[in-house]
Amino acid sequence: MKKILVIIYLLVAYTVAVAQGCLPEGKIITTQAQIDYFSIIYPGCTEIEGDLTIGETGNNIVNLDGLSVITKIRGNLTISYLQGVSSLSGLQNIDSIGGNLTIKYNPEIVTLQPLDSLRYIGGDLAVFHNNLLESFSGLDSLNTVGGSLIIQILPVLQQINALQSLQVLGGGVEIYDLPLLQNLNPMLNFSRLEGMLLLGGDLGVADLSAFSSLTEIGSHLYITGTSLSSLNGLQNLRKIEGRLEIVVDNSLTSLAGLSGLDTIQGDLFFYGLGKLKSMNGLSDLKIIQGNCFIVSLDSILDLTGIGSLSKIGGEFSIQDMDRLVDFSGLNSLDTIGGKFTVLTSKVLASMQGLQNLHYVGGNVEISMNRELQSLSGLNALERVEGDLLIERLLMLDNLEGLDALQSIGGSFSISHNAVLQNVNGISDLSEIGGDLVIWNNPRLESLQSFSALGILNGKLQISENDSLLSLTGIDNILPLSITSISIYDNALLSDCSADVICSFLANPSGPVNIYNNASGCIKHAEVSASCGLLNACLPYGNYYLSSQADVDAFPLEYPDCIDLNGSISIAGEDVISLDSLIQIQSISGDLFIGRRDETNTNLLTNLQGLNSISGIGGSLIIEWTDALHSLDGLNNLQNIGSDLRFTNNYNLADISALGSMEYLGNDIIISGCTVLNSLDGLQFLDTIHGNLILEQLFELNSLNALENLRWVGKSVKLRSCLRNTLLTGLDSLNYIGNGLELSMGAIVNLDALSQLTDIGNGELSILDCFSLRNIDGIRNINSESISRLQIMGNTRLFHCEVESICGFLQISPGLAYIGSNRLGCNSVNEINEACLSVDSKLIEYSGCVQVFPNPAGDWLTILLPEGSGAGKVLIHSVTGEQVTETYYAGNAKVVHVEPYPAGVYIIRVNTRDAIYTGKFVKY
Repeated sequence: MKKILVIIYLLVAYTVAVAQGCLPEGKIITTQAQIDYFSIIYPGCTEIEGDLTIGETGNNIVNLDGLSVITKIRGNLTISYLQGVSSLSGLQNIDSIGGNLTIKYNPEIVTLQPLDSLRYIGGDLAVFHNNLLESFSGLDSLNTVGGSLIIQILPVLQQINALQSLQVLGGGVEIYDLPLLQNLNPMLNFSRLEGMLLLGGDLGVADLSAFSSLTEIGSHLYITGTSLSSLNGLQNLRKIEGRLEIVVDNSLTSLAGLSGLDTIQGDLFFYGLGKLKSMNGLSDLKIIQGNCFIVSLDSILDLTGIGSLSKIGGEFSIQDMDRLVDFSGLNSLDTIGGKFTVLTSKVLASMQGLQNLHYVGGNVEISMNRELQSLSGLNALERVEGDLLIERLLMLDNLEGLDALQSIGGSFSISHNAVLQNVNGISDLSEIGGDLVIWNNPRLESLQSFSALGILNGKLQISENDSLLSLTGIDNILPLSITSISIYDNALLSDCSADVICSFLANPSGPVNIYNNASGCIKHAEVSASCGLLNACLPYGNYYLSSQADVDAFPLEYPDCIDLNGSISIAGEDVISLDSLIQIQSISGDLFIGRRDETNTNLLTNLQGLNSISGIGGSLIIEWTDALHSLDGLNNLQNIGSDLRFTNNYNLADISALGSMEYLGNDIIISGCTVLNSLDGLQFLDTIHGNLILEQLFELNSLNALENLRWVGKSVKLRSCLRNTLLTGLDSLNYIGNGLELSMGAIVNLDALSQLTDIGNGELSILDCFSLRNIDGIRNINSESISRLQIMGNTRLFHCEVESICGFLQISPGLAYIGSNRLGCNSVNEINEACLSVDSKLIEYSGCVQVFPNPAGDWLTILLPEGSGAGKVLIHSVTGEQVTETYYAGNAKVVHVEPYPAGVYIIRVNTRDAIYTGKFVKY
């Protein structure tokens, strides 16, 4: 008797223990058999500790009856893709779910009735894409959802009244595309949502009266593309702790439902509300803590309706407002904490309505408002912390409206204003924390109103103002506060001898660029003379020689100037001789010789007169010359600190005058010199630190002048630059730092590149080489130094199976682009086949991959013979399906194989020189 009692006790204890929890790892059910035999396979399993997933794509489930033993799920319950199930019968005993309940993509389910025992969901309740679901009947007992309520894309759902018992909602509400929904009555229970309220798509409800109890939203209010014409029902909403976003909604005509809203702690973002006619409804809104973006509200005439708004904590942006005339309605706005942007509003005429705005904490950008005639309305603005940009305003003729502005923390840019005549309106501006740029204002005549400006902590640029007559107005700027001066292309500006300019020229603290203004201010020397200064050489500045007269005057204006501390530009249309520059021995910046612009010509035939120059600290740039046929005159040049750049010099045939060169700091770019027949003069090169680019040199006979070149730090690009059929001259080149591109129709082979072993993890491109037949010359390039491969448009090329290419295709076939070549080299597959058929280094070593343990359960270690190098690891099943692709770096490789199904697997490791194979068993 005692034994029987003990057995009974143990059975009861076992049953109770099992009932307390099972399947902590969760369970995915995809077959009917798993359901039918659930209670047999898992006896006593009523509380699932992990997640339960019923369905997924490809299931054969027809009913859920076998799951009726389940009463609790501590994780998530997901019901999805049940094609033949119309009822959730079988789940009627579940009373709580610890995680999310997700019901999705079930085309036959019409009711949730069997869930009538469910009282508690710890996470989200998400129901979407169930095409026949008409109601939420069955959830009548549900009183707690710990997460969000997500109801989306249910085309026949008519009501959710079954959720009337819901008392606790820990997240938000997301309602989207419910065209037949009659009401949202269960929402009457909530005065606060902890999460987001999302309303979107076609909603059958006439209004939002179901949210009439709502006073606070703990996250965002997001409304997009709804069928709602108003937001009536949200009148009691006082506070949004996140973002208010209403976008792309062509039904909404009124914001009246938001009349109680006084605080938005995040952003306000209105975009694409085509039928919204006013901002009425936001009359209680006082503070937006984040940004405010109002964009593309095509029917709004002004901003009346938000008259209580006093502060925007972040950025305020008004853009693309087709009918906005002014800012009326923002009369209480005092502070913008971030940037203030007014862009591309077609009929905006003034800034009226902003008369109480005192402070902007970021940039102010007023640009591309084609009808803006006045800045009136900004009269109270005293301080802009960032930049102030007044740009591309076609109707603005002065700056009146900025009368109270005293300081700008960043730069002040006035540019591309078609009818701006003066800067009246900024007479109180005393300090600019960055640059002052006055650029391309064709009718600007006077700077008089800058008279209070005393401090400028940046550059002063005045350029391309065709009507400007003088610099009167900027006289009081402290010269020491200016970092550089640029005054150029002001057609009528003849007097630049303002006190601030003269003081700066006397002791410059940065570059000076003065050129191409009217006589009297046409160049630096003229201004210095007007100021009573005699500069033997500019202490810090650039020289612009825009005429033969400028060249001839150089030794008179700078008699002792032999070492130039700056750059020199020679771009005069009538300059035919540089003999007067013979005194110059060095230039710390660039030497530029060419046209001033595309409408001019340059008639220099040689560079005689520059014979004394031995060093250029910057670049030597010669471009767009029309008569220059040689570089005679640069015969003593030894050092260039940066680039050597010759472009579009159509008569330049000879550069041999560079024969004394010893050092080049960066790029060589020779392009569009269509009659250049030799690179003689570049024999000094054994190293190029930057790029070597040769293109459109149609008469070039050879590259022999580069015979000493061994190392290029960046890329080599040779395009349409050789009449010869060979690359002879590059025979010593062994390293390129960032890729090789060849596009030359005449060459027949690449044999001269046989010493090249590394292209620096760059791209290898061979394009449109119409005469090329083989590429044996690049066989020694390490395939691991190639990042991408292009062999295209080489119509005679049929032999590509060289070691470098074969190796790359083994490692990275997906980064190879092969085509429009001859048969044999016309695709990746063709080259791969050729690689296998020739006697190459890519020998397959069968069985040479060491693996352990073997058989393997969780982890597998792969080891190749010593010296095999790095390579790509591919693991396939015996049926040929690839299951893993990884990289072998030359030491032991550990691979996680636990997810693999049991069976035999093949390992293939492709290195540059060989293919190694092996196999292992997964148990």
